[in-house]
Parts: sequence; C-alpha cells; structure tokens
Amino acid sequence: MMGEITGLLADYFIDPIVNGTGYNVINTLSFAFMLVAALVVIDMVFGRMRIRLDKRLWWRLMPLVVLGGTLRALQDVHFFSFMGVFQYALVTPMIYFTLSIAAALLIFADRATGKNILLGAGAFLASFFLTFTVLMGHNFEGLAIALALTAAVFAATWALFRKTKLMARENASAILAHALDACSSVTAISILGTFREQHVLPNIIFSYLPFPFFIPLKIGLALLAVHVIDKETKGNWNWLLKFTVLVLGMGPGIRNALAILMSL
Repeated sequence: MMGEITGLLADYFIDPIVNGTGYNVINTLSFAFMLVAALVVIDMVFGRMRIRLDKRLWWRLMPLVVLGGTLRALQDVHFFSFMGVFQYALVTPMIYFTLSIAAALLIFADRATGKNILLGAGAFLASFFLTFTVLMGHNFEGLAIALALTAAVFAATWALFRKTKLMARENASAILAHALDACSSVTAISILGTFREQHVLPNIIFSYLPFPFFIPLKIGLALLAVHVIDKETKGNWNWLLKFTVLVLGMGPGIRNALAILMSL
C-alpha cells in the first residue's frame, strides 16, 4: 500500500516538478485546493496580526512578484543547480509558497522595525537577479515582440474599458499581468515555436482552437475575475483574491518573457 502511494506521489507530483514535465489533472486540482487553503491561512494570520491589506502593501509587494518570475526563469536554465534538492523550492508551485513565506517574514520585519524592509529587499533582489537574466540574454528580438504585443493588447483593453472600474489602478495591474502572460506565451509557442504549453486546461482547449486565441480568452477571464471579485467580496478577501489574480498572471508572464530572452 505504501509503495502504491509513493508511486502515485512520484508520478503525479514529484516527477513533474523534478523533470519539468508539466501539469496533470491530479496535481492541478491539488495545487488549486492548496492555494485556497493558503489564502484562508493568510487571511486568518493577517487578521489576527491586524496587518492592513491595502493599496500601499499591494505596490510594496510588486518587486517580490517580479522576483518570483525572474527566479523561475533562471531555474529553467539550471542557474540554481548548485543548490541541489533545494533548487526545487524555486519550481512552480513550490516557488509560490517560498515567496509567500518570504513576504510574510518581511512584512513582520516591517512591522517590528517601522522601516520599509519589504520594498527595499524586494527591489534589491529583483534587480540583482534581473541583471543575471539580461547578461544571459540572447533573444532580445523575441522579447521585444512579446513586450510589443503585450503593450498593444493592454492598450486595446484600456481603450475599451478605461471608463469602468475594471481599469482602476490595482485591477489594471492584474489585467496587464495576464496580458503579459498571454502575449509572451503566444510569442514563445506560436511565433517563435520554441516552447510548449504545460498546463492541462489550455492544452485541452487549444487542441481545438489556434493558440493565439489564448490572448482574448486570458484577457476575458482576467476581466471577469476582477469584476466578480469587486462585486461579490470586500475587505481582506477582495484584496487577497485580486492579488492572487495578479500573481497568477505576472509570475508566469515574467518567467515566459525572460525564458524567451534567454532562449537561443
């Protein structure tokens, strides 16, 4: 029995992380459940600590989001192989837990010292590791295509919804994050042809549709998500859910863009 359980854990969880083989239905649903549980814990802890989840914290956390995508891209090219088994703390989905713990510790340090350690540490680390990706960069043309496509898509979205609450500052940043994710994915897979989609649901959908349809689908889902969150939630849960939407777009988006940059 134990051998069967170990084998299932290896097949569905460990091997996909270690070997980078992508996602399957079992680990996708499990990670989604773990995300919900993590949000409940964060809400409880921050509530008891009376830490305000406000606009100021949103933007102070942004460098850590950039750092997460950067570390993930560097892990793809085995930059952290010297860390042995600990390098897998920087593989999705473990990197989300790694950076969540780091963010919580920095927030507590801010509160204890009265200083802006969170923003300073995040900005320093993001800049430090971004420097390595630029130095390792080869495909600046591919990166330029991804960023130009992102700018065009976001500009069109902004033009359509600029007079609505959907384009409030935090909402707009979440939608921009998903524009970057979608446009960098389409650039990598459809334009450059050097990458493949690893997630279960997109693979099912785009076995029937051309992959560039990923862009309007992703933007539409991001708009729907922030609309429903604003309509149905308030307080900490409104902040937590929208910031999760941001992270789930920006983390992969930055990783994809930097993976293009470092590709040959």
